[in-house]
This record gives sequence, C-alpha cells and structure tokens, in this order.
Amino acid sequence: MKKQTITHRGFFYSIILLLSFASNLQAAELNPVINLQVQDNELTWSPVEGATGYNIYLRGYYATVREGTSFTLSEVGTYSVTAFNDEGDFGPLRGADRITYDGGEDNRPNFFTFTNDIVYRTVRCFDLDAGESCEALCPDAAFTTTTGYFLSGAMGGACSSSDTVNINAQIAPKTYTCTVSAFTSRVEAQVACMVNFTQ
Repeated sequence: MKKQTITHRGFFYSIILLLSFASNLQAAELNPVINLQVQDNELTWSPVEGATGYNIYLRGYYATVREGTSFTLSEVGTYSVTAFNDEGDFGPLRGADRITYDGGEDNRPNFFTFTNDIVYRTVRCFDLDAGESCEALCPDAAFTTTTGYFLSGAMGGACSSSDTVNINAQIAPKTYTCTVSAFTSRVEAQVACMVNFTQ
C-alpha cells in the first residue's frame, strides 16, 4: 500500500509541474520600463506598449499606478518600475532601470555594519529643534552564525546633518550623541563599538 501511495503522489506532482510549465509558456513578458526620471518630487517614465498599469518598487513593492506614467514621491530611496496588463503579464524587475530620490522623508531603518573588530550603528533622527539630540547606542551583545561576541563600549562616532547647522558631539561609555544648534530636518548619529569575541 505504501508503494502504491508514493506512485500516485509522484504522478500527481508530475501533472502539476506539466501544467505549471504550460502556463509559463503561455505567459508573455512586457517590455521593461525605460527613461526613469525625477523632476522635483515627480517620478516619470516612458509608456510600455500593452501595459494597463505599473508597479513601483522601493525596498520591495511600494505602489501601483493604473493611469498615466508618473508618480509623486515622498520618501527617500532608490525606485524602479515594472509594467503589467490585465492578462497577468509583467515586465522584468531584474535588471530594471533604477533611480534614486533623496528629497523626501527618510524612513530607512537604523543599520549596523561590521568591519574587523568594530560594529558601527547609525541612527537617523528627524525634525530636531535647537538643543535636541540624536543618539546612537551600542547594543549589549550580538552574534554571528559561528562566533558570539559582546560589545565593550563606544570608541568613537560621527554626526551629519541635512542642513548647515553646528552640531555638538559627545561620547559616553555606550553612546555617541549629536546635539544640534538650530532646527534641522535630519541628523545621522553613528557610534563605533569595540567588539570582544567569545567562543
């Protein structure tokens, strides 16, 4: 009985694979979107023949445009666009044109980078008034897939601003703090954290 069940299951999966292959043969691929441009905060592109809409991508799917070939941007990042039609055909995303917009709100997450024996943590803060601070904090511990490590404290850092303002930088045992002298729309505080490895 067990052998018969495996035989039927194999036959069933073979039919599914054949149907999937047949449907892929029937699917058409639309042309890629070209001539991506940004003017002020408006993303535009050339129309694709046969397309009834376009998908906008920013760190993954972001929005859909059903009419026209433009989209108003509000968020910092690198955008790409693909065409689609109502029959379920799509243009390619791999290798598609990309364009970067840096005039909007920066919603990218905090991030870590690891170099030699140092972990860098960057934090973004928005709409700071005079005297307010953006602070990057060393985490207590982190782990790679093979070697555990803990962070002994801050050994340096950096501050940057989207506006021309004076920034007072201060280091503490676990933090690097950037305090602005006037309103600024975005500040990045980066702390460099010393790594100690454990087994």
